Amino acid sequence: MTASLHALEDFARQIRGECHNRTPEYAQLQAFGEHLKKICLASNFDLSQFQLAGPGKEFMYPLSEDPAGGPSVYLVSDGVGVNTPPHDHRTWAVIVGLSGIEFHVFYHCADDHIRKVKECAVASGDVLVMTDSDIHAIDATRGIHPTWHVHLYGRSQARLPSFASRCYPTKE
Repeated sequence: MTASLHALEDFARQIRGECHNRTPEYAQLQAFGEHLKKICLASNFDLSQFQLAGPGKEFMYPLSEDPAGGPSVYLVSDGVGVNTPPHDHRTWAVIVGLSGIEFHVFYHCADDHIRKVKECAVASGDVLVMTDSDIHAIDATRGIHPTWHVHLYGRSQARLPSFASRCYPTKE
């Protein structure tokens, strides 16, 4: 295991201890993001052991997955053209950009309808914090290169409900 993976594992263990059976405040999530960013930028990740996503593909690699289902860290690569429908995570999330640009569109849900409220781009060194109630979509049609990002989720992906059950219909 490389030094960067050791640092991520230590960080994930610390987060699991701090967040045991409770949701962190937004300011604490921002602090997690800044700490994760320092680890990611200082470590100069060796990405050669992971496959970069090709057009229309997405790969998610567990870097530190909690067997009990708690906070977990993943390396994500989205290929050009990857789009996700509006969805929630049912847990908080912190994303740190390593390379490429991941475009996010955020929505507000009212009266069983969603409406777009903002957009943002996550590039190398950027941090995005999402709460468990945030609804977003990823739009990679604007990107010209595949992406690498580190995602810290409040719950293991294996413990979340199916992706389809977390998606919101859109009206065109």
